[in-house]
Amino acid sequence: DEHTAEEAEAHTVVHITQPGTYALSGTLSAGQIAVDLGEDAEDDPAAVVTLILNGVDITCTVAPAVIFYNVYECGSTDEDTASETVDTSAAGANVILADGSVNNISGSYVARIYKEGTTKKLHKYDGAFYSKMSMNIGGESEGDGVLNITGENEGLDTELHLTINGGVINIQAQDDGINVNEDGVSVVTVNGGTLQINAGLGAEGDGIDSNGFLVINGGNVYTMANQASPDGGLDADEDILINGGYVVAVGIRNDPISDDSAQQYIQLTFASVLPAGSQIALTDDSGDQLLSFTLEKSAQ
Repeated sequence: DEHTAEEAEAHTVVHITQPGTYALSGTLSAGQIAVDLGEDAEDDPAAVVTLILNGVDITCTVAPAVIFYNVYECGSTDEDTASETVDTSAAGANVILADGSVNNISGSYVARIYKEGTTKKLHKYDGAFYSKMSMNIGGESEGDGVLNITGENEGLDTELHLTINGGVINIQAQDDGINVNEDGVSVVTVNGGTLQINAGLGAEGDGIDSNGFLVINGGNVYTMANQASPDGGLDADEDILINGGYVVAVGIRNDPISDDSAQQYIQLTFASVLPAGSQIALTDDSGDQLLSFTLEKSAQ
């Protein structure tokens, strides 16, 4: 997966090194937005950066197109106290989608950065839109700002928690659409907005993959997983709770939904794989249609 030095050097990195709110617009055809407030930022509640995306088009072919390195971390990595309920309101990494805007982020990934002269891994950044710290994404008052993410590997990643409060987020990813990766600790929380994920365009990939918990409290969530490997629209190592919102998740499987969920749900496994183009309809006992959608890729 190694990129050439020449390919990397063709990219421009825009560095954000001070806390504050930054409104971004325009095109960066070969580059990256990199937020890094320094090694002490993780423990500094004032080390907060908010990016307002207001019509940006960023393409990076060698790494994530947007990355938060060091900002304030509001969460704990203590597995003994891990919970499906987290408050990320104070997180240092924040993204706001401006009303009426369309924002396109196309990114690659960093498979490995090694300590010089060794095979010890120092860094690995899987997502096109990536944060090493907990991150919030939301919209403005109308909530109609759009974020389109295209990932050469994964789409939207954090190393701890991710909270989605609003906006319209569309993800096309070769691997997982969303991934949070602190084992037994990370939480993906969806409180609002619209989330549409087409994942696993390569050899594998889940729609939403949490190494900890997944909690959906509201909004509209549509996820599709890889059709050739045993991947799911919803995948979590710990509990999946559906407490509200509108959720459709298709794949070869889904991880089980917790009985502690506040909202009722139905999970169907068909006797055979349904081909792409199949129409799925759910009706009540009077024959009135409650839900209808067409499979974009095969699923079971």
